[in-house]
Amino acid sequence: MSSRTFFKTPLGAGSHTIPIAQTAKTETSKDLIPNTDKDAFFFRSLEKQGIYLNEPQIHAVRHFKGPLLTLAGAGSGKTSVLVCRTGYLIAVRNINPKNILLVMFSKKSGRGNA
Repeated sequence: MSSRTFFKTPLGAGSHTIPIAQTAKTETSKDLIPNTDKDAFFFRSLEKQGIYLNEPQIHAVRHFKGPLLTLAGAGSGKTSVLVCRTGYLIAVRNINPKNILLVMFSKKSGRGNA
């Protein structure tokens, strides 16, 4: 049995093959946002701090018409998106910080102090 077969058919899967997921895109704000965009200065300032957002994160940061619900798994960059989006709303969209509400919730915080 080759290692390729081993990984395609995990123990207990029987004769079912497991589909291989597509590799995620590796493009970041540096690749996706040209300097000609009106808000490019904001993303260049993030990059100088070592923050490179991927395409879905950029869409979330740029969203400014109404609330935004961000649902994603652990370690996917939700907190970075919230922080960057808040900065974007203030610096690029001139939104008064008094009009911004951030709410974060995790399964761990929902357990309480039991």
